[in-house]
Amino acid sequence: MAELALVRPCEYRLSRDPRRSSAVDPHRSSSIDPRRSSSIDPRRLSSIDPRRSSSIDPSRSSSIDPRRSSSIDPFRSSSINPLRSSSLDPKRSSSQDAFRSSDIAGYYIFNLEREPILFTVEANERVILIFDLQREWVGFGVDNGRGGYNHFDLSKDWIGFWVPSGRGNYNIFTHADGWVAFTT
Repeated sequence: MAELALVRPCEYRLSRDPRRSSAVDPHRSSSIDPRRSSSIDPRRLSSIDPRRSSSIDPSRSSSIDPRRSSSIDPFRSSSINPLRSSSLDPKRSSSQDAFRSSDIAGYYIFNLEREPILFTVEANERVILIFDLQREWVGFGVDNGRGGYNHFDLSKDWIGFWVPSGRGNYNIFTHADGWVAFTT
């Protein structure tokens, strides 16, 4: 996941800021840190590792692969494309904009240094849209049917996966780098 220049979104609720709330900070709460909790670490639990569990691997399961399923492909389904649906575009909808709304319904994404780097907008029950701090659409996530998401870039390349942390949030992993981010 590329590092982005830090641009501060609207002051989000204190309960969602890992620097202010230990409940959402994996560095201070061992139950949501995959290094300290084997039940949320895909290296130690094969059922949450898409490389070892075919049902959550989009290359082996067509229902969660946007290249093979048009209903989860924002480029083939206009209702989940923020370029076509203004209600999903944070530049055009203040309720989806992390800079204008302190309580977005989606997730804030933080790097492991606890800096905000991305945020999400829910497109529908199976797809989330991922935006950078400049409000540019940079990717999307597809529900994997097991409580997590598969993360795709705008070329529909599968670049990572989200594992539930057990508190309604997620730890984000890439294939090459392991744990790289988390949500609140």
